[in-house]
Amino acid sequence: MTTGEIIQYHRKRLSMSQEDLGQKLLVSRQTISQWEKGQTVPTTDNLIRLKEIFDVSVDELLGLEAIAKKNTPEPELLERYEFSFSDNEIAEIQKSKATSFSNKMIIFFTLISLFLAYSIFNNTYAGVSGFLVGVLFVFSVLFLQALKRMKKASINIVERIPKCVYIYKTFDEHFTLEITKNGETVQTQKVMYSSIEQVIDYKTHIELLVNGQLYPIKKDVLNCDSAFLRYKSNNPLKVKVQKSSDKHRVISILLFIITLLTLYIGMGLVALLDGDGLSSPKYMWVFYILTPIPIASIVYGYFLKRKGYKYLKNVIAGFIVFGLCCAFGSFSFIFKNMYSENDKLILQAEQVMDIDIPQYRSIATQDLRMGTSTDPNRKTQFVTKVRFNDVENIQLLKEIKADDRWLSTMPNDVYYIASASYIPAKHDYVVTYNSDTDEYNTVPQDGGTYDCICIMYCSVLQELTIEDYTLTYTK
Repeated sequence: MTTGEIIQYHRKRLSMSQEDLGQKLLVSRQTISQWEKGQTVPTTDNLIRLKEIFDVSVDELLGLEAIAKKNTPEPELLERYEFSFSDNEIAEIQKSKATSFSNKMIIFFTLISLFLAYSIFNNTYAGVSGFLVGVLFVFSVLFLQALKRMKKASINIVERIPKCVYIYKTFDEHFTLEITKNGETVQTQKVMYSSIEQVIDYKTHIELLVNGQLYPIKKDVLNCDSAFLRYKSNNPLKVKVQKSSDKHRVISILLFIITLLTLYIGMGLVALLDGDGLSSPKYMWVFYILTPIPIASIVYGYFLKRKGYKYLKNVIAGFIVFGLCCAFGSFSFIFKNMYSENDKLILQAEQVMDIDIPQYRSIATQDLRMGTSTDPNRKTQFVTKVRFNDVENIQLLKEIKADDRWLSTMPNDVYYIASASYIPAKHDYVVTYNSDTDEYNTVPQDGGTYDCICIMYCSVLQELTIEDYTLTYTK
């Protein structure tokens, strides 16, 4: 016998496939095939490894001594299953896999699209929107490639599997698979139970994942105490639970999506209640009202778990969104004393400018005395923002244009003593008043600390901002 024939003999004696032996030797299946056909010979290192695997001498592998018959006792056969898959069964399997893959991708693309729309709508930093567009593009390409591979694999499976007969034999520590086609054996495999990575449980069959390869087994042919079913029940962490029924799956997906949208719904309600968006934290309590949605997702997730269905996404999303709702809702209490409708600064501005500020539609005053300032020279005490309707806004704008104390362009020296909230690109008019020197838009002659008021007008928002701040001026 040649060295290749001897290797083939010992490999089959141990019920090993060419792929199994290749994995132990860290070589490809094609290399094993070439050895057995006599096209190439193993290296010295591989011969030593083969000697250890087969428990034989190197001389025996090289054919220099007769093959010693091993007295290894044959393992006891526990079960034998023989079956094949019909065209309809294969179609159903492919459909379930394609549906699962498509659902995951739809959810992913929906989430990315929502975040992208949110970032664009709220004028988020352009880099964030660009990143999301890039993610969307990359995953679109990957998705199309995955669909192409899946279609190719599906055609291969449809052409191959229905024509094959699967013969499974179970033993104490392993099982063997023999695949025959037209009465001829085309593949044999020996698989240790310990090497099973995952058990994928479908409605009509289960699949064992071993070294990236799937082994399909029909459920209806298995004994109630089959080794495969025992392995599944004894190793729950390796089991990928079955798909839920259509009814439960639809409810699960709807709850999952609604739970993810809860934060957007909450923001929408806050915007609706706040109107002009001047004091949003006051209305963040609405997130507490929405907590039943993530709680329902959590409860239904555990219901699905008890039924043996997929449940993790509902539970995880539920807990995360519930935590965020509680955190956002707490803003109403955390910032309770920060926001009010105090009109003290309105009255003060009227006295300073000697005008009657028209009736406003909304007002929000922030008490920032306890906050920290980013500018060591300007410490804000209070800020009041008011919004006007069209008629009142026109009336206010006329008064502003008629008063030359309002500046459309602020000189550089005055700019550095104005409020830190003043933004030339945003505010059309601005006036700064020093309460201690009774001067408008004027840099103090002496260094010191001054109480100032800055009044800013924005025509786009129809908004008047009045800020009371302390200026520390160094000559």
